[in-house]
Amino acid sequence: MRLSSTDIYVFKALAYLGTLDGATLASSDAIASATGVPKPYLVRLLATLSGRGVLTSRKGISGGYALSRPALEIRLSDVMRSIDGPLAALSCSSLKWPKTCV
Repeated sequence: MRLSSTDIYVFKALAYLGTLDGATLASSDAIASATGVPKPYLVRLLATLSGRGVLTSRKGISGGYALSRPALEIRLSDVMRSIDGPLAALSCSSLKWPKTCV
């Protein structure tokens, strides 16, 4: 399985949020600064994860994002499905004879 840059950005954001205690909300500015993910792109990803229940969010001056449950309970495959849709193995991974995968 190959990870897209989107997957890597999401994992960076989740890793940062995982370092915070559950009660602390992080702003999109703080997450972008800590992870190096471009803010306009990050905001869309955070909104998607929030809509899928991976994150909780609160609007306003004291708002931000936090993990919806403890980090150990969040499966990366669920996160990837939230962002990319259904997961599929590489088509060449099941070949029975040696071939190169493109």
